[in-house]
Amino acid sequence: MVLNDTVEFDYDYVIQFPPCADKKFIEEMLGFNCSFLNESVYEGMMNILFVKDNKAVCYIYGYGENNKFYLSIPEGIKIQREETGTFLVSNKNGYPSYVSNDLNYGEGTALLTRADELLDAKNRYIGDASANSKIIRLLTWPEEAKLNCTELQTTTRLYGITIDILTDSDIQNFVEEKIG
Repeated sequence: MVLNDTVEFDYDYVIQFPPCADKKFIEEMLGFNCSFLNESVYEGMMNILFVKDNKAVCYIYGYGENNKFYLSIPEGIKIQREETGTFLVSNKNGYPSYVSNDLNYGEGTALLTRADELLDAKNRYIGDASANSKIIRLLTWPEEAKLNCTELQTTTRLYGITIDILTDSDIQNFVEEKIG
């Protein structure tokens, strides 16, 4: 499915705000004030804004089960209309789930299965160790890489988790080449 074939309005870009981003942070990302925006209180909430000429044209907020659909796009970046790409569609908990297919994992079915598993593992609380472990087990990295430890960031908003992975020097050199 192509997102632009399904929306019935014009927009310049779409943005998914990160979980727990406060309104000030969101408006800084946008570059303009928007009176009706909300903070994403928990993981798994959609907080998506479509913008045209620096004005909101569509706002999606809340959980998939409440909205009767789920839209998943990369968080924290403005995705221009011409860059939105395709989405894989599945029926999740009785409502359609649209998952961005812009990351090229090869076969769409494998991506959809992995996305469904990750969506199922998503939880509302960053401190839920068993849920975090399940998500970490679903992630993939090179076979030579080993999980070292995890660390929670909970002292300031935009809570998160750092996953420390031990790698051999070949993997480290490859990553450093690609990044910088």
